[in-house]
This record gives sequence, C-alpha cells and structure tokens, in this order.
Amino acid sequence: MTPSKKEDRRAKWRRLHPWARYVEWARRRVNCTDPDKWFPNYGAKGVTCTLTAKELEVIWHRDGAAKMRKPSLDRIDSNGNYTATNVRFIEFTWNVRRAWDKTIDHDTDAQAEFT
Repeated sequence: MTPSKKEDRRAKWRRLHPWARYVEWARRRVNCTDPDKWFPNYGAKGVTCTLTAKELEVIWHRDGAAKMRKPSLDRIDSNGNYTATNVRFIEFTWNVRRAWDKTIDHDTDAQAEFT
C-alpha cells in the first residue's frame, strides 16, 4: 500500500522541521490531564511551556541536534519551565543519566564524549 499524498506531505514536513515535535511533546507533558499519574515532574509541579516552534528551531541549530544520535529536549533547570532560555538539546542517553545521577557534570562530560 502506497502512502497518500497527504501522508507524503506530512512526512516531508516532519523531515524538514524535526524540532516541531519536541514543542508538541513538551506541551503534552505540562498539559497532561492526569499529571500526578503520568508526568509528576511536569504539570503536577506547575511546569509550563511557553516555547514556540520558531524558538526551538533556533535552539535545534544552535545545539547541533541534527548531528546527535537521538536528540532530547532538556530543561537546564529542572525546576524551571520550558522557555527558550531554559532548554537545550542533548543526547538522550545523557539526559537519562543526568536525571538519575545528580553528580554528573553534564556540560563537561557530554561535550568530551559527543564531540
């Protein structure tokens, strides 16, 4: 079965705008209808998302997310909101490690491993 023209256009748009899905995912986290159950570190803590796709596009290019194996949107201050000044793209594995091991000096260690 071949994809429809609409599906082709959607897939092409997603390829050309890979950062857009991260805005949607951040908004879903903070607007979850049952944040205590699904995302206790987001909406339940009062975390908000004011990011726009245009802001995230700039951050995507600034951080070189297209060159990452699996980019992940990270809040620099985990108690802060999703804002243009509080997010960055990092490797997914580092984002997971950072969440579990608070002793990791992410900025120094990540650049050494992934550059």
